[in-house]
Amino acid sequence: MANVLMLQLKHPDFERFIDFSSDNLTLTVQSADELQSRVEKLITDKNFFQQQTDLMQKAISNYLANQTKTVDVMMAGVES
Repeated sequence: MANVLMLQLKHPDFERFIDFSSDNLTLTVQSADELQSRVEKLITDKNFFQQQTDLMQKAISNYLANQTKTVDVMMAGVES
């Protein structure tokens, strides 16, 4: 998953939208035109693609590191 960029379509009428772009897990688009433009940029601009991939991989690494710490804390409580 860390090698595939994720695009998230934000529907303007959907109130319970969860936006993962602030954590760099996804790129958010709000229309078909914006989706097409973003995909074209990812395909044609290697620097942009690499930057987005690096940000996403760092975000996933941080998430997994926090998951491990949480599990370690939980297990420490069980072992006591």
